[in-house]
Amino acid sequence: ERGERLMKLYIKIAPKLKIIITFTQLVGGFGFALAFKFPEPYTSFVDGLESITETLSLNILSLAPFECYYSGTNYFTSLVFSTMYPVVLSAILLGLHARDQARKREGSPWFSIFLALTYLILPSAAVKLFYSFKWDYFCEGEVNFEDGTIKNDGICNGHENLEGHRGFLAVDYSIESGTVEANALIVYATIMIFVYAIGIPTLYVVLLYRAQDELSLQKVIKLDPAKLVCNPKERAELKAALMEFYFGDVTLGYGVTDKTFEMLESTDKTDEFIGWLEKSNIPHPATATLLPLLKAYHTSQGEKWEDISQGHKLAFLLGSWEQRVYWWEVFEVIRRLLLSGVLVIFGPGSTVQSAMSILICLFSIKAYSLYAPFREDEDDFLQ
Repeated sequence: ERGERLMKLYIKIAPKLKIIITFTQLVGGFGFALAFKFPEPYTSFVDGLESITETLSLNILSLAPFECYYSGTNYFTSLVFSTMYPVVLSAILLGLHARDQARKREGSPWFSIFLALTYLILPSAAVKLFYSFKWDYFCEGEVNFEDGTIKNDGICNGHENLEGHRGFLAVDYSIESGTVEANALIVYATIMIFVYAIGIPTLYVVLLYRAQDELSLQKVIKLDPAKLVCNPKERAELKAALMEFYFGDVTLGYGVTDKTFEMLESTDKTDEFIGWLEKSNIPHPATATLLPLLKAYHTSQGEKWEDISQGHKLAFLLGSWEQRVYWWEVFEVIRRLLLSGVLVIFGPGSTVQSAMSILICLFSIKAYSLYAPFREDEDDFLQ
């Protein structure tokens, strides 16, 4: 009984913790990703969030930077370490999970811990990776210290092609563009973007797609590329199935809910309803009608979803969401990715970046308002 109470408490608190962690990671990283400084007293608040963010993102280097122990380290060094140690840790966790699977142990926690790790490290890793493609360029030339002008005799006239310029990594001027180290940084960052920014969302999609039979309220969608290419009817059926899956009444929450029964039961007791029955010469129906049975069935379905989502190996991805939108973690991971690393692409501090961040936030607000994906209404309001 105590274990059940603790599990119910965890189910209630876990979504709120994820909302707070996401907020802390995104807002705490805005100063770095957007390249601007907040005014006081908000600066102190954000600085505190940045410290918490580094801890939540499991960034060991925030506690013990390489520079404290080894000279000659730079952004490339810290990037390699901060992106490689989660890969090694993930390999260990997956190895432990495979071992428990081979031994047929039930309730193995390692895969859930692995999913939690991917959730925590993605925003900070994405920002650092995308910053590897941000370079500052400076014009070479002799400086006249009397009036501060640069005498370059037209060296920098070809600004569009960056002729006569030297480029340096925006977050570390010790790395110069065109050098072996700079080229290696770009190659490494590109590979890690496939691992993190593309790999983690794709992993979630594949895992949830393969578990449709157990999780989905809609008809299971099976993709057969050969049939889709050759058969127009298959493509039309797939399109209809996807529209129903993502925008159908059940998915949008327009079907039967707990509030439906509450409203019907409250209507049954109103004076207006009783007066309508008397006026229409209709006897008041007995309480043991179909409605209580439907309510009991609906409640049992909700309890069934709780049991499935808690005991499933994808419990970390499912625990916060209603069954009709069990896939919502995919949307959430893409949202977090867009509001962290991807914003760097548009140029830190630029007007385009500010506009894109506002558009992403507005789209996210609209999506959350439309789907209301959390199990608890209070979590929808908190988000």
